[in-house]
Amino acid sequence: MSCSNGFEIVGMDPPDIKILRTVASREFGPDPTVTLSSGTCSADSLAIDGGIAFGPNAFVPLGPWRPVNQDDCRILYTDDASTPASIVAVVQLFTRAEMALFHESQCYGEVINRSAGVSPSDQFVNTLLDKLDRVIQFRNRPSFHGFASDPVGLHTVSYDESIGKYVGLHVDTWDGTPSGQRKDAKLRVCINIGEYSRFFIFLNRSVVGMYRASFGSEGDPNSLTPNEIGKAFLSRFPSYPIVRLEVHPGCAYVAPTENILHDGCTLDVPRPVYHTAFRGLLDYRS
Repeated sequence: MSCSNGFEIVGMDPPDIKILRTVASREFGPDPTVTLSSGTCSADSLAIDGGIAFGPNAFVPLGPWRPVNQDDCRILYTDDASTPASIVAVVQLFTRAEMALFHESQCYGEVINRSAGVSPSDQFVNTLLDKLDRVIQFRNRPSFHGFASDPVGLHTVSYDESIGKYVGLHVDTWDGTPSGQRKDAKLRVCINIGEYSRFFIFLNRSVVGMYRASFGSEGDPNSLTPNEIGKAFLSRFPSYPIVRLEVHPGCAYVAPTENILHDGCTLDVPRPVYHTAFRGLLDYRS
């Protein structure tokens, strides 16, 4: 099997992870907040990010990044929000005017100062949940993952404190769900409360989709971990594009991060951007 024409892999099904189409992208064509990499490469093969240390067999997106075209859009987007486990979305929670007032408020300073020490029962956390409730419905109370910021200028930002190194593109493992059942895992909702845009990057095939493309349809995805499957896919298809979504201040991305290769990216971000995350099973409101 070989990779041709961007996202298409000869002899295989098309990508099974889609971006939920926004009103802007329906009316005005390709969404300017979406760009595509030139593929991926081993983090060890390039002198990147000032020589920071990556863990074993780490992969990062390869530039340059390009805008999407109409052919890309036909593959990337969907209008069907009925299967959240196969959708990545960016939703707006606050207007620009609301965010400007918030960044001047005492509340913002307190959140930044307390950062990871903010309680799940904090009034501001409940305000965020109320805003989210307008666009998504959690099936149960979601888990809250605190507030944090990332160093700027990095291709990928996730850091493994146990080994003291960055991990590159990866699949989350919070739930420990077997590889073949990752479509049933919780989704991640990450809200940008900062003053600048931040970026979410991902590969638009599920764990099972990457397994089928790499090993064929006869094997058992549960025989490998999700990250073993992801690294095998990236090794076999180095020209496969990574999708980069811009997440503006006051917006959130919603993504099945237990089922896709992904990370954050702070290239072209001038200062650290604070964000917060929730995890849970959810549905999109119509």
